[in-house]
Amino acid sequence: MGIVSKGKYYLQEIAFNFSKGDTFGDKLGLTRQVLSFHWYNQKQELKRVEEKAIKHVVQFPQGKQDVHLRTHSGDMFVFYEIFMEDTYLLPKEWTKNVKSIVDLGANIGLTTLYYYQMFPEAHFVCVEAAPTNFNILEKNLHPISSKNQLTALEGAIYSQSGEVAFETEAIAWGGKINQDTQSITTTKVRAYDIPEVMQKAGIEEIDILKIDIEGGEEELLGKNKEWLHKVKVIIIELHGHYDLDRLKTDISPYGFEIILPTEQEDLQMIAAIAKERLNK
Repeated sequence: MGIVSKGKYYLQEIAFNFSKGDTFGDKLGLTRQVLSFHWYNQKQELKRVEEKAIKHVVQFPQGKQDVHLRTHSGDMFVFYEIFMEDTYLLPKEWTKNVKSIVDLGANIGLTTLYYYQMFPEAHFVCVEAAPTNFNILEKNLHPISSKNQLTALEGAIYSQSGEVAFETEAIAWGGKINQDTQSITTTKVRAYDIPEVMQKAGIEEIDILKIDIEGGEEELLGKNKEWLHKVKVIIIELHGHYDLDRLKTDISPYGFEIILPTEQEDLQMIAAIAKERLNK
């Protein structure tokens, strides 16, 4: 991104802060934090930083909401990507009767918070393995959990339940399963498969399944996947060598059609829909 483009984007972020921050202090606080984030990134590569989250009160369609964000760990990038750029927006014709949303790789809960503004009556399920992320997630999603509409599971999503080694030194959104158990940068965490996630949440179908698990999609969608028959919409970020062809091979037998952003104007990420299940 060139200097002019960066300048325009930073101004968009500041304008967004002043439109969404509740008080003048919140507007300024968000602006100071995002400028600090950009200044930090200019000096060094974005990397994991242990730091406290700063609380801001933000105006959302469902009311004022406390949002906790760390300055230098990547939270600011994710915040604007989701709420300002609408990265996870889905076409309305796919989301007419949403009752359950599962967020795999939930990070600090911002995608779930985004969907809560659109589907305030749905039940939300979050799976996140990094303890520092999970603690902030619980704070950010308190309004949902207080209504008994949230199942938050601390652990990694996998093709089978049990235990896996998880990368602990990655940037806040970059934690991933690493089965190199001798690595000093991994720790053992609880692993959940989708059937167990659904059982713990008390849901029989998944209306929207968001997948951003830093390469774990190959394991998740490549094995033990009969549960795909119970999913209507998938929105996914692909990583590494797991490409569109592999995704199609793994999920098309379960009734899914892959939709690309270029084919759907109000879509920014790769999605897949099971048309036969969509209107049930």
